[in-house]
Amino acid sequence: MNVKRLYIFTPWKIEFFYRMKSFLKRKGRCTLDPPKKILLCNQGALGDVFLTTCMIPSLKNAFPDCHIGMLIAPQSRVAVHGCPGIDTIHELEPWFHLHDSKWEKVRKWIQFRAPEYDYDWVICTFPFYRGIGSSFHNIPNRICFETLGDRIHFNHVIPWEPGYIGEQYERLLKEIGVENPQLQCPWELSNRAEDYVLFHMGSADATKEFSLSFWQDLYDVYQAEGRKVFFTGSGERQEKLIQKIAPQEYNYCNRLSFPEFLQKVARADHIVSVDTVTVHVAAMLRKRYYALFQKPLDVPLWFPNTEEGACIL
Repeated sequence: MNVKRLYIFTPWKIEFFYRMKSFLKRKGRCTLDPPKKILLCNQGALGDVFLTTCMIPSLKNAFPDCHIGMLIAPQSRVAVHGCPGIDTIHELEPWFHLHDSKWEKVRKWIQFRAPEYDYDWVICTFPFYRGIGSSFHNIPNRICFETLGDRIHFNHVIPWEPGYIGEQYERLLKEIGVENPQLQCPWELSNRAEDYVLFHMGSADATKEFSLSFWQDLYDVYQAEGRKVFFTGSGERQEKLIQKIAPQEYNYCNRLSFPEFLQKVARADHIVSVDTVTVHVAAMLRKRYYALFQKPLDVPLWFPNTEEGACIL
């Protein structure tokens, strides 16, 4: 196991703590009995949660009568509300956030109380530390990636390989016994293309975003070619930025439900977006897309690298 690689996902102090603890509490893989209830756990942003829901069709094919629950952070509820294949939604705010101060982390850790979940399997698809591994002690089969800091609390740890996170999810499914696993958008959408381009200029992580002047220049180029451009996004800040570029009728920020957003992506001629949920959706739907990145190190993990996509640094 490459220690340096794991530190990309988990702060080194936490990784060191659990490595020391693991000497006293070693666990091998468990034997996975066929599940009656599976809990999918991902407390990341919308893109991470959406990709996790794309595992559901393969899980349903492998275990047709299985009850599937989804554990998410409250802010990602829109990605799972009404999602086909999800029987129960659980919300839990993780105590660990990387950018919190030391004392804020300590305060949240002391106050954190996670409920117990009645499932046969829990599959934690988020490769980054959130501090909830100990919450699943009563679930017999606990599955995660080896990059998870508190993987000591899991008894079926999946090796991590370099590459797009969606490919990791497919490999995880194969490791737990799903034949011919393939990520697939669980929502039923129309792929009838319309003559418009979709810009998604915002992200949950503002450091991934490009300047307003960049988007203005790009928008002007498309306008000069006579192309219709729509904008999607969420939040007041993004909506105000879009208002500085495009007329209100082309601004769909905060105006779409999640299924409507998916449909808007599905019918676009192509998509231009920063590293966010839009890129993952476009890749799942085999749409043409241009993914914009600020940091080269982010590309292997977040770029789908399909034939329809292009990465622009």
